[in-house]
Formats: sequence, C-alpha cells, structure tokens
Amino acid sequence: ESSFKKSFVLNPQFVGVVNATNDSFSDGGDFNQTDKAIQQVLQLASDGASVIEIGAQSTRPGAIINNSDDEYAKLKPILDGLIELIDDKTLTISVDTFWPSVIRKLLENYPISMINDVKGELDEDTLKFIAERNCKLCLMHSLSIPPTKEIIIPLAKRPIDVIKEWGKLSVDRLLNLGFSLDQIVLDPGIGFGKSIYQNIEILQNTQELKDLGAKVMIGHSRKSYINAFSQTSAANRDIETIAISSALKGKVDFLRVHNVADHMRFLVVHENFNV
Repeated sequence: ESSFKKSFVLNPQFVGVVNATNDSFSDGGDFNQTDKAIQQVLQLASDGASVIEIGAQSTRPGAIINNSDDEYAKLKPILDGLIELIDDKTLTISVDTFWPSVIRKLLENYPISMINDVKGELDEDTLKFIAERNCKLCLMHSLSIPPTKEIIIPLAKRPIDVIKEWGKLSVDRLLNLGFSLDQIVLDPGIGFGKSIYQNIEILQNTQELKDLGAKVMIGHSRKSYINAFSQTSAANRDIETIAISSALKGKVDFLRVHNVADHMRFLVVHENFNV
C-alpha cells in the first residue's frame, strides 16, 4: 500500500522526523528509548517518508543543549539497529546535528545521506569532509539556537530577501569547499529568528529560494506560528500543517513533517483530483 501511495506523491519528498529526545516541542519523550525510536523510523518509512531525520538534540525555545558525546551516545544504538536497512538503501537517513565530532564519527561509521545543520557554524574542514563523503548538507537559517523571541529578522526588511541573501552566500561558500549544487539543501528556518508574520510571509514566498539553484527544505510542521490562525497545542496542528504543505507542493523539494501518514493520505487524493 505504501509503495502505491508513494508512486502518486514523489514531489515534494517527505522527510519524517524522529526526535530521540525527552524534551522536543511536540513529541518530547515519545521516542527517547532506542527501540521506540527505531520503531518510529520504520513506521515513517512505511507511511511514505523518502528520508527519515533522526535528531538527539532539542532546539525548541529554552532547550538545554546536549554535549557532543551525549548526542552521539543517543544516536549510535539507533543507527546500529537500522544499519542493514541503511546499507541496502531501504532507508535514507538524515541526522540533525551541529557538532563536528559527531558528524565525523557518523560519516565514518554509517552511510548517512544528509546532515541537517541548524546552526550554520561548521568549520571548513568539517564541511569539506561532508562534501568528500558525497553526503548532502541541509543548512538552516537561524539567528540563535535555541531561538528567542527577542532576536528576529529586522522588521524593515522583506524576510524572504534576507533569507535569499543568506542562501546565496551559503551556496557560494559550499561550492568553493567542494560541494555540488545537488548536495546543498537550504531551509529558511521557520520559527528560528522570525516573528509569526515573518514565518507566514516566508512560507508564502518560498518558491523564490529555488532561484539559487540548490534544493529547498521546509520544516513548518506543528510550529507555533500556526497559532496566528488556529489556537491549538503543538501535537494538534497536523491539519494546519497539511494545508500549508498542500500550498507548498511544487515549490520545494523536501517537506520535513511529523505526521507522514496523514500527509500521504491527503496528497494522494489531492494529486488525483488536481487536474
């Protein structure tokens, strides 16, 4: 059934999120144990996710940042439990981390397909190492990790222009360090350093990011900007997330979402009737 669904919805690709933390904003503690995290990875793949992103670091507002050793210790048993499926390319795995030491250990031991760097502060040697391993790098625009309400894009500027400026500098730098355009993914960082209305404006103008030639990923799922038009708790924002995903279809390459199954259900029908 899932392969049938996937044949209808290949663009954008869904990146399913597994937060192996006890304090992530909408599913904190749900997949904190290794076996539960592995189970969720397999479930998301079955639901139709093309990529599964595993993170052992909460970046919600007020989060306490884990050190690199703790983060790797959390990731390792999950990846060990999935290694055969990663090796035979049944699973495509992305890891959400900004620690150079974690990135090196991961890429030396596992065929990871993408590193998602939410901080954008990696040194040149680490970046070259990622490029040499033919691994994709997703760079997210952020002004502070964890985010704070006080630090946002200046209100006088059009937010998508600020993101495009950052994106162009990022792409040029990565190309100079040995990346191909195909390895670069840009994420405008919804919820990181933007007001509610800046987030909405960026989502409305996301297609402008495609002008830079890199792939584009949006992580809009269940975030608090949704409260601008729907007062619900984080875990109950899937309907709004799917509505926004529908509007983004055809404008981006990857949608990073928590509820892959319901996205697939919606978009399979949408694809068949949107003629």
